[in-house]
Amino acid sequence: MKLNTELVIDRSPEALWPWLDDPERMKQWMKGLIEVRATSPGPRGAGSTAIVVIREGRRDVEYEETFLEYRPGRRLKLRMLGGRLKTMAIEVDYELHDLGGKTRLAYELACDLQGPMLKLMSPLFGFFARMQLRRFFRRLKELAEDEGRLVTT
Repeated sequence: MKLNTELVIDRSPEALWPWLDDPERMKQWMKGLIEVRATSPGPRGAGSTAIVVIREGRRDVEYEETFLEYRPGRRLKLRMLGGRLKTMAIEVDYELHDLGGKTRLAYELACDLQGPMLKLMSPLFGFFARMQLRRFFRRLKELAEDEGRLVTT
């Protein structure tokens, strides 16, 4: 299953970056994100790892996260493995394009659903994932742009 979306946010890529990289800010727009625990030493970068805890339904579920690409203000690509069924493989790619004080955020999610039952249910998962993404990105845009208005006033 693949999902793509783009949106323009009235903030520079550098100002938007912390909303994609700082777990405390991410919790404000990603409903269900409980915790991000680094599992590799040093600052974040390509190859860094973490455990991500997400509330799925009534349960907190862990994913092993690996940063595939990490270019502050430009691109954040990661892979998450695990989930409730322990077989979920998700790749997420955030690409930021500078529009002169604004950012075009291109987002792609690729999810490998293992097993015949999950593959059969893929259209249903896709429908709910698209709805959730719309809510997430509306909230991200609102928070990031509100922060910009507070900084400039």
